[in-house]
Amino acid sequence: MRPFNINDYIKVKLTVHGYKMHNAHYKKYLGENYNKKIYAPVIDEEGFTKYQLWEFISIFGEHMYNGAEQVIKDNLIYFT
Repeated sequence: MRPFNINDYIKVKLTVHGYKMHNAHYKKYLGENYNKKIYAPVIDEEGFTKYQLWEFISIFGEHMYNGAEQVIKDNLIYFT
């Protein structure tokens, strides 16, 4: 078995729904201080967004269950 620290980074390809959930998460916690230009997900040239594993769980955990709309493309997480 290979360990993976929850502070390490993963990469995912967000769906449109995932992009909306990312923005909704930050808007909920930042309120009037929310700025979409600052807190929007950063998508690299290959279409990936990078998160620490704990951050990904915090943002998307409640939106990932059997039958839920997908927040990441093909339900794939890439470990970096």
